[in-house]
Amino acid sequence: MAKKRIHQIAKELDIASADILHQAKELGIEVKTASSGLTEEEEELVKLALAPAEEEKVVEEVKEVVESVDNETEKVKTVQLDEESPENDVQIIEVSRNSSPQKISSLIEIEATQIVGDLMGLGIMKAIDSPLEDSEIEKLFEKYNLMPDLIDEVTISREDIIEFQDFEDEQDTLNLRAPIITVMGHVDHGKTSLLDYIRNEKVADAEAGGITQHVGAYKVESGETGITFIDTPGHEAFTQMRARGANVTDIVVLVVAADDGVMPQTIEAINHSKAANVPIVVAINKCDLPEANPTMIKAELTKYDVISEDLGGDIPVVEVSAIKGDGVDDLLETLSLVAEIEELKANFNAEASGYIVESRMEVGRGNVATVIVTRGTLKQGDFLYAGQAFCRVKSMFDHNNKTHKVVEPGSPIDIIGWDESPTAE
Repeated sequence: MAKKRIHQIAKELDIASADILHQAKELGIEVKTASSGLTEEEEELVKLALAPAEEEKVVEEVKEVVESVDNETEKVKTVQLDEESPENDVQIIEVSRNSSPQKISSLIEIEATQIVGDLMGLGIMKAIDSPLEDSEIEKLFEKYNLMPDLIDEVTISREDIIEFQDFEDEQDTLNLRAPIITVMGHVDHGKTSLLDYIRNEKVADAEAGGITQHVGAYKVESGETGITFIDTPGHEAFTQMRARGANVTDIVVLVVAADDGVMPQTIEAINHSKAANVPIVVAINKCDLPEANPTMIKAELTKYDVISEDLGGDIPVVEVSAIKGDGVDDLLETLSLVAEIEELKANFNAEASGYIVESRMEVGRGNVATVIVTRGTLKQGDFLYAGQAFCRVKSMFDHNNKTHKVVEPGSPIDIIGWDESPTAE
């Protein structure tokens, strides 16, 4: 059944909303504010209860007959109540429940400090950003000859209106892209040194104690498409970051030191890789050392269902030396071969999408995110979103600080232009 709001009834009867609200409560009708509604039956009951008061009001408003005598002729002048006089219009303002003086200020164009002062005059002590109760908002609005239409505030985030899209491109729109390789292993088994040799840079020298402190993504020229490497932290404190690295990669390179063997973090890396359901290529490092024992490493790995090809399994194993570079070319060739078998392809002619590998704040650059593009071609000036974070790409640069205006699938890039630091995902 349709209901009429109390403030509408009050306007029709030309009385205060508080009077109707009080009378309705006296009659046992459940109402809270002037925005509450009454059914037709409830409205009639309230009007009947208010009838005596209305009659007295009419009597008071009717003017008495004024007599004037002119040349001993009595003239009677009667002033009557103008029933068609326009009603006083009260502006109704939609306001969210629990609004603060600051928020109300933006609705009624009255300074927030004045609103706080007026509330104090009404005996309501509130700070400029404190939420107000319904009754307090109604008292305040009545002072300003306004009527609040109290509503429940609905908060909508960007994630509520933007759904994650799972793209399914037609086969004829796909082309080969660079494989995304994650390098995992124990903290001191030489995975960062291996990447150093591959890209001919000394990243470890710039890190505390030679341990990688943040995730880095790098692309090297190798094969038809190149190879993108993600260097995840080796420290145990960053286990979750390493797990995320496995979930965004195509192939995992598991680095194990030939003079040390399988360690707890080696086992963690194996578990993360299997959970992500990605191929593993084992790089047995430090094979140049006299105490190196690759055969022992292969035997240890079988305990964790990582069985090398020469032992009857399907896991490629390459013996390398990150210091001398021995076996590195074989490793790159093996990765290219595995990528070829996996048939890693992407649609280059689409809006760009991918993964946030790392985000950070840099002096002079603001929020910076390392992104792996997995579909489409990213261009300078494009608009991106990642969770709550939004970005208009101002500039893009690689790990050598070289700027790029176009980034293709399978490539890593650092992006500037985020309104806030995006969450790696």
